[in-house]
Amino acid sequence: MKVFLLCTLLLLLSIQAASQDRPLGESEDVQRLIEQLFPVPANDLPYEDIYEVLLQYYTQPLDLNKATVEELQSLFVLSDEQIIQLQRHKERNGLLLSIYELQAIPGWDLTTIYRILPFVTVSEEPFLRSRKPLVRRILQDGQKMFLLRTERVLEQKAGFLPSADTLPPAYLGSANKVYARFRLNRPHDFSFGLTLEKDAGEPVEWNPRLKQYGADFFSFHAILYRQGNFSKIVVGDFQLQYGQSLVFGSGFSIGKGAETITTIRRNNTGLRPYTSVLETGFFRGAGFTYTLTPALELTTFYSSSRQDAILEQEVEDAFFGSLQQTGFHRTIREREAKDNIREQSAGGVLHYKSRNRRFQIGATTLYTHFSKPWQRKPRLYNFFEFNGQQNLTGSLFTEYSWQNFNLFSEVAISQSGGKGMVAGVLSSLLPVLDFSFLYRKYEKNFHSFYRTAFGEGSRPINEEGLYWGLKFQPKSYLWFSGYFDSFRFPWLRYRVNAPSGGYEYMLRANYQPSRQLLLYGQFREEVKAINSSGESTLRQPLPGTRRNYLLSLSFSPYDKLDLHSRLQWSSYALDENISNGYVLVQDASWKWGQVQLSGRVALFQTDNYETRQYVYEKDVLWAFSIPAYYGKGIRQYLLLRYKLHRQLSIWLRWSRTTYLDREQIGSGTEKIDGSMFQQLKAQIRWMF
Repeated sequence: MKVFLLCTLLLLLSIQAASQDRPLGESEDVQRLIEQLFPVPANDLPYEDIYEVLLQYYTQPLDLNKATVEELQSLFVLSDEQIIQLQRHKERNGLLLSIYELQAIPGWDLTTIYRILPFVTVSEEPFLRSRKPLVRRILQDGQKMFLLRTERVLEQKAGFLPSADTLPPAYLGSANKVYARFRLNRPHDFSFGLTLEKDAGEPVEWNPRLKQYGADFFSFHAILYRQGNFSKIVVGDFQLQYGQSLVFGSGFSIGKGAETITTIRRNNTGLRPYTSVLETGFFRGAGFTYTLTPALELTTFYSSSRQDAILEQEVEDAFFGSLQQTGFHRTIREREAKDNIREQSAGGVLHYKSRNRRFQIGATTLYTHFSKPWQRKPRLYNFFEFNGQQNLTGSLFTEYSWQNFNLFSEVAISQSGGKGMVAGVLSSLLPVLDFSFLYRKYEKNFHSFYRTAFGEGSRPINEEGLYWGLKFQPKSYLWFSGYFDSFRFPWLRYRVNAPSGGYEYMLRANYQPSRQLLLYGQFREEVKAINSSGESTLRQPLPGTRRNYLLSLSFSPYDKLDLHSRLQWSSYALDENISNGYVLVQDASWKWGQVQLSGRVALFQTDNYETRQYVYEKDVLWAFSIPAYYGKGIRQYLLLRYKLHRQLSIWLRWSRTTYLDREQIGSGTEKIDGSMFQQLKAQIRWMF
């Protein structure tokens, strides 16, 4: 009750402190959109990749005069009707002359404009191919960026300590994590990039025998746009996204969240360079998109990459039981798993788009071959999982827009005979009411490796479900949203010893009378089966009920100060056992000249890990932080950004978590003796 009263007081004070609107066109912090897209995060989404693409648009805004429909859809902010109205406005009146012109487009309310402003811009001229040779364009017109970051946990972890007087530490490298990035690009013309990373505990060395050349992980890409009939040519690391991501899905796909309409559909963004530091989930090789006719294009590629896995021996033939995706190579055993499996992939997409872009149809195919057989452990829930050395997957996808309706679907089949299917519709039923519906069915033997299709599980396998979403906006400053998703799993799952099912729904109310003030509340409930905790090995699954509650207020008393208060709590009930958890967060950001200072104080208490709380944290540019708060303690951080001049910026970040319920943090090589751990992070970015 005390916590609730304290939060209510903060909200009332915040409302009283709100003043006049900021001028239209001032850049808004990317944090707001991130929190609106996934305010109660889950642990099975590739947030780093999602954040990466949002920051691409934030640091290099999308030109509304040049942007394609797919690029506009990938922002997840605009409805289909708003995109159509933008296209019609440009057809009738010519290119946009100013960002202020957005206010004259039907359906573009100020709330939408506020949300999209940080990610878009307006140029007065259409894209014109420079007559300069490519090399001169790269050297003279390219935007160049170099970024260097280092971070370290100040307390010493067990992995860095000798395990005995005569034995060295388990971790082979230093406690510093290092990240370096170089990017040279010109939008819609070319992009070249190189990323290097060393995790804490990993050594830096030149050792071809262990397949290490300096830093533990590196990623590179080179992509050219609009080279004759080749709309894209890429070499290095890349991803593809087509259809509803049953076969090709990049990491930039958001599932169920506060945005209940636009995020359920995947977009045909095609080939795009891979720039994240996640060490799996991308292709490494070469590919291109070739325009066969004005309406028909072909995309094809070949990839050869290494994957981590522990090799096991059975008689003479080695095999592996699982691919390791942590990307850590700190200990001798972790390094033994490094790059043991060569994965070769080849595929293609034939994509047709009608002249008015209202109808699309395409076909995809992907062949994957592993250098060693994949043999999973003989568990009953693994009975229909992929085993073998090769897999072939193909699909057909369509999308059609008619009046206020957008219909989309994809049907796929894998070499095993298993099928996957997604079909949905988005619609603006009324000017104030949007609707979404999606049906998916993934058979228990459907196998696809590069997929991010919509679903309750992290993979499209062994699932069938129906999703309904609504968004009601009676006033420009007031809107309500919600969804209901029912699902079932026809076969067993990990920790679920029988076919099962469940449902999830979310309700949310938003109030934003000005750009300075955003107040929202949210409730979410999920019911899903899990094994009971009895002693029997044949435990009967029971329904576990998880409820999440959220109150949030963001406001700016004046231009240089932003404040954000947040109260988040949850409960989890299973077999008559109920646990609870909460976190109370106060954020503040202050700007003065070239200096920006942000900070947080968070109080949290959870009964167990089931009621852990995820809350997004501000971090240095191109870094993403969304830790799990669990146990009892206090979390704080300070973030300083100083822009030395137009081309050079530095960031410093300090964070500390103090636990009040333990004298030891973590376990194994990650164990810290004590109740507190701190982290320092420093970063420099040079634009030249």
